[in-house]
Amino acid sequence: MVSAEINLPDLSVFKSESQKEASFLMKVLGEVRKLNPSFLKYRNGYEVKTLLNYPQKWGLGSSSTFISNLAQWAKVDAMLLNKAISEGSGYDIACATAKSPILSRSGTSSPTGTKLAFIHLLATVCILYTLTKSRIPQKVSEILNRTLNTITGI
Repeated sequence: MVSAEINLPDLSVFKSESQKEASFLMKVLGEVRKLNPSFLKYRNGYEVKTLLNYPQKWGLGSSSTFISNLAQWAKVDAMLLNKAISEGSGYDIACATAKSPILSRSGTSSPTGTKLAFIHLLATVCILYTLTKSRIPQKVSEILNRTLNTITGI
């Protein structure tokens, strides 16, 4: 379990078990505040808990679900929030609130999602957990910084 106590209204960390997690939270809350300057500005305090029903190390979208839920609470656009804190496509953010499987398209200013009929695949789909969790921001950065090897002549 990760926890942090944050001072309001300045959003500074008062107490945290993990500096890394607290830094991520401060980054996200700072961007939320840019999108909605009145968020968490006029209350004396809150106790906010997020609960997962699976181990966080599985990497099944705990960050994107958190960002999506926080955006709903703060009344900001989840895609704009994601764009401010991540280099990812936003697909996981779109999935966080989808009520059914979606086909996502990036490359536009905001990813779009189209509902899919998934019934036919249910009998043949198998998901395996490989005991590894990718750090998405790191992986996206690695992919964006790769130099493609090309053949220029024979």
